[in-house]
Amino acid sequence: RGTYIMMDQHSEVKSSLASEVIRWYPIDAGTSTLSMSIDDQDIIGYAGKLLKELGWQGYANVGFMIEKNTNKPKLLEINGRIPAPIKLTWICGINVAKQLIEMAYDEEVTYYPPNEKFGMMARHSQADLMWFIKSPNRFKAKPSWFSWKNTADLVFWKDDPKPFFTYTFSGIFQYKKFMAKRKR
Repeated sequence: RGTYIMMDQHSEVKSSLASEVIRWYPIDAGTSTLSMSIDDQDIIGYAGKLLKELGWQGYANVGFMIEKNTNKPKLLEINGRIPAPIKLTWICGINVAKQLIEMAYDEEVTYYPPNEKFGMMARHSQADLMWFIKSPNRFKAKPSWFSWKNTADLVFWKDDPKPFFTYTFSGIFQYKKFMAKRKR
């Protein structure tokens, strides 16, 4: 599980969203192919408190592992970089780009109330196709691989489809090289 949190110049939380990776590729230890917004105020609270204690300013993606026996979150990592599934915040109504610009100009950072749009998904369709090809659970997965309900693609945008196609063709031609690098 993870959180997307924006802290202002005073280390105050200005927006937050909890998410869970539903699928990843390569299956055994890859990156997210499908992420979903979830209702987990505990990890948002832990992440916000940690970032405030650190004096964090700006965007952070705070990742947690959930301990199976106790269901308690354990801190995994803090990333200051913008991850691909950041589009999840946008489809939930949080404009992180606007917040970053406001912060860069030392303006008051827009506050967004805690996310209440749960079950929204961000899909990296090219990687999710590879997950589908390789997964033994391709037809048992929930949500179904064939469903696009409440889902936005990370690369495709109907108003500008060219990057989707160029990215897809590039990926096809570089697949063997990519997978060879993963095996090292």
